[in-house]
Amino acid sequence: MDQNKSIRLTSPIWVSVWEDGGSGTPDECICDLAAQYETEIAHALRDFLFQSFQSDDLMIRFSLPENKALESKIRAKIQAAPLSVCTMEDRLYAAVDLELTSELTEDELDSFIQQVQTQFRDDWGAEFETIGIPAAEGGVVCARLFHDGLSFSCEEQAPRLGQEALKGPGM
Repeated sequence: MDQNKSIRLTSPIWVSVWEDGGSGTPDECICDLAAQYETEIAHALRDFLFQSFQSDDLMIRFSLPENKALESKIRAKIQAAPLSVCTMEDRLYAAVDLELTSELTEDELDSFIQQVQTQFRDDWGAEFETIGIPAAEGGVVCARLFHDGLSFSCEEQAPRLGQEALKGPGM
């Protein structure tokens, strides 16, 4: 891999909608129809990350306390790991665009992915999923980044993509 390339990690976002405005139990997961909420979820996620951490870069929260040597190697290779959302077909995905200075080993990539899953499950991701996101068509959307069967797919790419949903008036 050439220097300054990026890898995009994607994982499906589990989306539920409360038709009644956010009280009670949400309706079932609508992952196959979640793309229609891309703009609302993208804005809510970005706002949440910037209010909480002043950045959408997951490297700010990256930590491997049980293996500081591996953490140091990963930090030396990943300049940034901004989180956004993207759609593929009718599905909505969390997208982490790794901006790399050099290629990650399989162990480094696996360790990074496991740490991001921990962030999604136990850290700020658990707080984010409690936020009711008003939907343009009515109702309130719940977006869960961590769920049963969570897995990441990986693709190599040159430019950072997936920011279209974040563009709008004043952005």
